[in-house]
Amino acid sequence: MRAKEFWNAFSEKVMKLGSSTRNELVDLWDNSKDFTDKMTEIISGIIKEFDSTLTVQPEYLRIDIPARKKNNGNGKEKSFCKAEPNFEKYDWNLEIAVEHENNYRLWMDEVIKLAHINCPLRVVIGYVHVEKNGNNVSREKTQKKQLEILTHVEDVLKNNIVAWNNINPNYPNDFLIILGDGSVKKADRCYYTPYLYDADDECFKEGKVYWSQRSN
Repeated sequence: MRAKEFWNAFSEKVMKLGSSTRNELVDLWDNSKDFTDKMTEIISGIIKEFDSTLTVQPEYLRIDIPARKKNNGNGKEKSFCKAEPNFEKYDWNLEIAVEHENNYRLWMDEVIKLAHINCPLRVVIGYVHVEKNGNNVSREKTQKKQLEILTHVEDVLKNNIVAWNNINPNYPNDFLIILGDGSVKKADRCYYTPYLYDADDECFKEGKVYWSQRSN
């Protein structure tokens, strides 16, 4: 599963106006635990719908939503170890790791956590709080602050040699940060923007622009 496929499925589920899923999330917005539980359920469903062979087990490896794929049969074959016939064979690859943090001050910790983990798709979903002038905050102002924060994220990663080496591995992978509007205004809830890490330019780029350029 690549970042674009994850984003397309996520935005369809979470951002579609009038959908029962979006309406439920909007209503749960002020209850941090229930909102997170619902988001975990949605993301787990997205991954399972994409590839039913993946095992999705929330909080495995202390990652909110990890998805792993078994190698060689069912991954629990017995009698492969002559020294211990009952020793079970666990052989799997981590394919997807997703972290969701709805506290706008804390999601950098999730970025660092996933930067220390290697797998084909890493996703951090966080939120950015923008102070209001009057009753409204423009999407442009929100995105401007998101980009300013991502510049800080890049600086932190570049100064963390272990994380930086993992975010620039020698195999294809996607590191996607999805940022939501942290406003308490209902009309702005469940509006998200994807930012994909571009290894060539060593920075995060607005996902929809990046993908449209790469498809041309």
